[in-house]
Amino acid sequence: MLIPGATSRKTPLQARSKERVEKIISSAEFLLKQDDLSQLTTSRIAARAGIPVGSIYQYFKDRDEILLALGNKVLDDEDEKFTQAFQEITPHVHWKEAISGLLSAFHKIVREDDTHYRLDIALSDNPNWQKANLLSEKRIVELLASYPLFDEKGLSEQHKKSIAQTLVITVSAIIFRSKSRYWTEEVGHLVEESRKMVTAYLDTVFES
Repeated sequence: MLIPGATSRKTPLQARSKERVEKIISSAEFLLKQDDLSQLTTSRIAARAGIPVGSIYQYFKDRDEILLALGNKVLDDEDEKFTQAFQEITPHVHWKEAISGLLSAFHKIVREDDTHYRLDIALSDNPNWQKANLLSEKRIVELLASYPLFDEKGLSEQHKKSIAQTLVITVSAIIFRSKSRYWTEEVGHLVEESRKMVTAYLDTVFES
């Protein structure tokens, strides 16, 4: 997926150029995970990557474009992991177990690495990052809407997507909000309550 507005100024066709771009992005990721996001500059990224700062501008116009490229990788990785979990879990168990398993998988994906959370902070005012998250959300909504039980209940395409979007928005808000909380017990309670809420909601759909 290409994040809107994240087109490089110079396409890295040669192996050396590709390697340099990857080094720039990985350096930005390392620095992003440090405490002081205000110090995340192109100069520090260049120093970390071991290249002249001018070289960065051959590929990226500014710091945000580097972070958008990193965000592209993060969102694709998260989508891939969730898709894999969906394909592994949903065909084999009752829908309540499937939902519980998917919530656990989603929580693990988000909690195991705080890069997405830090990107949300660093790019809070960037419309292209907001668009990228909406595109990722749309892919997950379409995936959940493909759950066979929706068809068995005779739901329309629009109804399926509305239900799936309600789930994604609600659960994402709870889990991403929990990223700012460092008490494991409290986060565990939030996830458990979200599971109960989603199950109760889907009961009105699948058990009616």
